[in-house]
Amino acid sequence: DGDFNVGTTSQGDLKSLITEQRRTGVFLSVYGFGMGNLKDETLEMLANAGNGTYGYIDDEREANRLFISGALGQLVTIAKDAKAQVFFNPAAVAGWRLLGYENRVLRREDFNDDRIDAGEIGAGHTVTALYEVVPAGHPLPAPAPGADANPFAVTATVPLPAADGTLLQLRLRWKPADGDTSRLSEVLVPDRVTDLDPDLAQAAAAAGFSMRLRGTPHTGSLDWALIERLARQGAERDPDGQRREFLQLIATARGLAR
Repeated sequence: DGDFNVGTTSQGDLKSLITEQRRTGVFLSVYGFGMGNLKDETLEMLANAGNGTYGYIDDEREANRLFISGALGQLVTIAKDAKAQVFFNPAAVAGWRLLGYENRVLRREDFNDDRIDAGEIGAGHTVTALYEVVPAGHPLPAPAPGADANPFAVTATVPLPAADGTLLQLRLRWKPADGDTSRLSEVLVPDRVTDLDPDLAQAAAAAGFSMRLRGTPHTGSLDWALIERLARQGAERDPDGQRREFLQLIATARGLAR
């Protein structure tokens, strides 16, 4: 449960031990079982130190998802210290806001520093980062009542090759599972609207669902009907039935919110 009370109980000592073993090629993943008294932040801290993943198992179906259908991704790391950096084109975007990842944000200079620890990606895993953007020429939203500052970062003037028709530059940096020197990949993303892929629609629905549950002041016109519509579009691709289960959770939350 992450509440250590036998043997080495100091979080500092545990983290040092895990970090030392990580240098020998031993990665650590941790999982919480059961209900109640779950120290989620401790499990996450230990998994981060061990270049592994962490999860929460409350029933047999979740255990099957993690240890059977997702076993390869849990056991085989294909990228260490994976980092993403986005430069928005100021000709297209006036401001932006990253959704989530509050405990994963790095300083700009950390992107090129191979000494900085970042996340790991397992075989078959995907990582999605969602941004809310204000198109160029539109005013940034006013701060929410009681907020300290505007959550939108103003797009800095960053030279981008072929800026015309470019929305952003995406930069990815990662280390091979058996290496300590990072590799860099860069790609320009065009400024055009396309139909939502079911996987991206599912990600957008999950983000909107969490925003509504947390009561964030930045939901704007994001209501339960839109979240459900996105989730139904995402459920067009549902190999293990989890997306249909997500639709049931949305219906339950929507009923409780009335």
